[in-house]
Amino acid sequence: MVSDDQSRIKYTLGLLNGAAKLWQQDYRTSQATAATQAGYTPHTFDEFKNALKQSFAPTQQSFEAERELHYYRQRNKYIEEYIANFSILASRAGLTDSTSLQSYFTEGLDNDVRFKAIRADPQTLAEWKTAARQAYKVVQEQRRYHIGNSNPGSSNRSRKTKKNSRSHRPQARYNDIHSQPLSRPR
Repeated sequence: MVSDDQSRIKYTLGLLNGAAKLWQQDYRTSQATAATQAGYTPHTFDEFKNALKQSFAPTQQSFEAERELHYYRQRNKYIEEYIANFSILASRAGLTDSTSLQSYFTEGLDNDVRFKAIRADPQTLAEWKTAARQAYKVVQEQRRYHIGNSNPGSSNRSRKTKKNSRSHRPQARYNDIHSQPLSRPR
């Protein structure tokens, strides 16, 4: 078990690899240079952890936000909620490439909203947001209309069949001649 701060720092530095390995080399160089200065005190483990977090947290946060953006979907949410959450994630991701943002935005829209929005031929993210808002209104209106007309008994056809239905058995189109008695012509 590693107990003192310097041993814990050395142990943790030994675990770093990839991009963190470069940071490890820079950290060791800066600490060696600082050790030659008068009044130098080595970092505590908490100071080391903070330095490590500060070096990688923004990169990690933007990476995580971009990953969330990639998988973010409307899933029948109100369009304003989708746009607001998308904007927050885009801000956290720090993306400036409008093509990527447009791609993430359109992929996240519900299919029916996306297909209606495409008709407006939006070219920028702002135009996509406007087109999505308008498309969402149209889709919601179509859903309300569809639900209103799908109630039993509300269409003309169902009323007509109920009104004209007969209580007796329908006549057969053809008679079964085998069950008829034979009659002689006169």
